[in-house]
Amino acid sequence: MAEAPNYPDMLPEEPWLWEKEYARTCMRAPSMMFRSLLDITPLGEVKSETEQLRLLAIGMMISGAVSLLVTSLPGMRPGFYGRYTAEASLAWGVKVNANLAWFIQESPNLLMAVSNVFMSDKDCLESSVNQILLGLFAMHYLNRALVYPLLIRRGTPFPVGTVILAMLFCTINGYMQSRVLTRLAVYDEAWFLNPRFGAGVSLFLAGMLINMQADATLRFLRPSHPVNPRVHPEDGKGEYKIPRGGGFRFVSCPNYLGEILEWAGFALATGFAIHATAFLVFTASILIPRAVHHHRWYKSRFPNYPPHRKAVLPFIL
Repeated sequence: MAEAPNYPDMLPEEPWLWEKEYARTCMRAPSMMFRSLLDITPLGEVKSETEQLRLLAIGMMISGAVSLLVTSLPGMRPGFYGRYTAEASLAWGVKVNANLAWFIQESPNLLMAVSNVFMSDKDCLESSVNQILLGLFAMHYLNRALVYPLLIRRGTPFPVGTVILAMLFCTINGYMQSRVLTRLAVYDEAWFLNPRFGAGVSLFLAGMLINMQADATLRFLRPSHPVNPRVHPEDGKGEYKIPRGGGFRFVSCPNYLGEILEWAGFALATGFAIHATAFLVFTASILIPRAVHHHRWYKSRFPNYPPHRKAVLPFIL
């Protein structure tokens, strides 16, 4: 019987190199899969990836504007989650645990960011400005996808349809934001000293602080925290109460205000690049109508609701 051939050149001198390359391939897979899906859409006919993402950003802004118009119509409601879940029809599907829903729908942002880092251009990742911008994006979604779901107590379940739509948006947006910063745009080190960059980063961090403080206040109002010195008996009993303190002194939804400020700061720090501007426009288009609905709901439910409060923009709206 002939002996099996030996191919010494095909055997790695360091077996761990195979494992390293396999891990890199797995990490690249989400980004590569998204690009493959993008190529079978009409955008696949566009040869330049920069132009593809520019058109995707324009589409995001248009969809945000349409959503703003629709949810502003009389009788319309914002997204079916939180206090509006009960109004969702059976067509929106079964309900998903709130903690799990937040993780599922928000984590694609992190997944795409990590995947695109493994597909990155060397010059992009060596730019300190790119690093900071990508870090801000990742920091927000580390909180939103991993920390925030763990802190939720007795959250209202989400319809699966809402989760799928949110996950779809986060996949597209996560790819677009991180792809630009890891592959297509290289910020010169001089931009680090530009006042717009510093102001944008500061605004982002201030917005994140406002957002997290408001989230914490709302958590303490839940029935799972019955002993809370900040809750006055006249502020309501049961599941919903009047939140006070922090940003709630000025608006009904400082959590939404904080998130809008975050992405306004992010857009400013990028020099209002179209991909970041599109995210800001979409976020504001979704959260402002929702905040207005929340504000009206609070006023109708609580006779002693502070009359000076606005919905989401202090002293304005």
